[in-house]
Amino acid sequence: MMATTEEVGMTEMSDVEQLVLEPEVKRDECEVKNGMSMLATPPQSSHSETAGTEMSFDRKVLLSTMQEYRCCPRCQLRYQNLRSLAVYVNPKPEVINPNSETKEDVVCPLCLGILQGLCDKESLHKLGDDVRSQGFEFNSYIFSMTLPLELLLRKHMFLLFLKESKDLKVVPREVVEIKDVFKWVAGPLMSADLGVLYRAKSPFSVHLTYTNEETEKEVTNLLHGEDNPPPKKKRRKFVMRKSKVDQAPNRSQVMSSLKEKTEEELKELIGCPPPSPSHPCACTLVATYEPIFVAGRYNKLSRSLSQTPWFVNGERMSTSSVQEHICEPMKETFKATAYNFVASGREDVDVKCLGKGRPFAIELSSPHKVQFTTEDMRALQKTINTLTTSIAVRDLQIVKREDTSLLKQGEELKTKDYTALVWVAREVTEDLINGLNLQNLTVKQKTPIRVLQRRSLATRERLIHSISASFVDDHHFKIRLRTQAGTYIKEFVHGDLGRTSPNISSLLNTEADVISLDVEAVNLDWPPAIDDT
Repeated sequence: MMATTEEVGMTEMSDVEQLVLEPEVKRDECEVKNGMSMLATPPQSSHSETAGTEMSFDRKVLLSTMQEYRCCPRCQLRYQNLRSLAVYVNPKPEVINPNSETKEDVVCPLCLGILQGLCDKESLHKLGDDVRSQGFEFNSYIFSMTLPLELLLRKHMFLLFLKESKDLKVVPREVVEIKDVFKWVAGPLMSADLGVLYRAKSPFSVHLTYTNEETEKEVTNLLHGEDNPPPKKKRRKFVMRKSKVDQAPNRSQVMSSLKEKTEEELKELIGCPPPSPSHPCACTLVATYEPIFVAGRYNKLSRSLSQTPWFVNGERMSTSSVQEHICEPMKETFKATAYNFVASGREDVDVKCLGKGRPFAIELSSPHKVQFTTEDMRALQKTINTLTTSIAVRDLQIVKREDTSLLKQGEELKTKDYTALVWVAREVTEDLINGLNLQNLTVKQKTPIRVLQRRSLATRERLIHSISASFVDDHHFKIRLRTQAGTYIKEFVHGDLGRTSPNISSLLNTEADVISLDVEAVNLDWPPAIDDT
C-alpha cells in the first residue's frame, strides 16, 4: 500500500521553529549541548502546570475523556496547550479517574505511539546505533521527520468527538504539534546519545519517517472511499509526467477532503473517536550529509580519451574517461554515494588539454568521510595522478557550493588558447604564413555537422582574438590561436562545408584540415592555485 505521510520538511527543520513554536525565539538560543537542552523554554501556557493546582471543569472533562480513551500522557498535555519543555520530559498529568488510567501497552490513538515508547531513551539509543553503523563523520546534526497523514484525520475526528459528546471546543491550533513535542523530548536525548551538538543548521541530517500499515488505509478511504480504492498503476510506453494517481497523497489533499466530507461520512470512514491501533508506528531512519564540492584543474594527455563516458546507441566507445579517472578515486576516498562532474568546457576525444589544465568541480553526494586537511587533499591528488598516465590533476581543493558557479560565469567572455598542426593542399610559403597573422577576426559558425545529434541548430558569432602561424614543412604549419570560448577550432580550419565562415581554408583559398589540436590554456582564474611544494 502507498505510504501516506506528512513531510516535516528539511527547510522547516533547519529553522528554529522545529524545536520552538514561537518564531521570535532567536537562533542562538537553539542549541543542545552535552545532552542538555540550551533552547529557550517554549512559551508557557496560561494554564497552571503544577500538579495539585485546581483545574477548570473543562480541563477535568478533557483529561477524563482522554484517559478513558487511552490517550498517552504527552497527548493529554498537548491537548491542554501546555508548551513547557519540562512537563513533556517526564509527563505526569493529573489522573482524574484511576479506573481509566492509561496503560503502557495501549497504543495512543492520537500519536500512534510516537510520543510513547518511540521517543524514550531506549528507542533513541537504537536510532543512535543506526546512525553510528552508517559510518558518517559529523560533529553536529539536525532532525527532520515525516509523520503519517492519518494523524491529521485522527486529530480532526477526536476534536469533533469532544465537541459533540462532551461539549468541549478545543481550537485545533491550540493543540501542540506532535513533531514539536517529539523534538523537545528526543532532541536532548539524541544529542547525548550521539555525543554531538544539535544545531538549527548542520550539514548532517537525521530524517525519521513514521508509518503505520494498520492506520494508513484511513487516508486512502478518505480520498477514494472504502469501495473505490485508487486504480492500479498502468504500464505506459511513454511517460511524460506522473499522474495524480501515481503521486502519494499530501497534506493539502487530506485537508481539502476533510472539508468536502460531511461529519457523518467522516465518522463512517474513520471512526469518532478514532480507535487505538494494535501496533505503534514503525520508524525508518535515513542519515545524510550535505554534498561536498571539490575543485581543481586537469590535464588530458591522451588522444583517445573522452571527457565523460561515451556511448553511441547504448554501446560504450571507450574504456574510461577523464571524469572516471578523477571521480572514482575521489568517491572512494570521501566514501560518497555518487558524484556529479562539471568542467569549464570540454575537448574532443582526440584533443589534448595542456598548460595549467581545465578547471573542474565535482559534487560528492552524501560523503561519509568529510574531514580532510590540505595534506589529505595533496595525497588524494597524488593518488589520482599515479593511477593513470592519461590525465593529471592539480590545485585539488574543497570549495563551497556557491564557488562552483564561477565555472559557468562569463562563459561567453572567457578566452581559450590553442595550438593546431594544420595540413594544406598548396605549398606553404612565407606569404601564406604572414597572411595568417590576424587579430580580432569575427566568424559565424553554424552548429557543426558532427555535433548536430546533441546540439540545437543555430548560427553563433565567435571572436578569434589572435592567430599566428609558423612553418613546419611544405604542406604543414602550426597555428596558435586565442579565441572566444565556444569556438569550434576544427571547423574554423576546414570550414565544415561552408558552415563556418570565414575559415582558414577560405582565407588561403585551398583545402585545409587539422592534423592535431591541443588546448594550451583555459583563461579562467579559478580555482585558486595551490603551492604543492
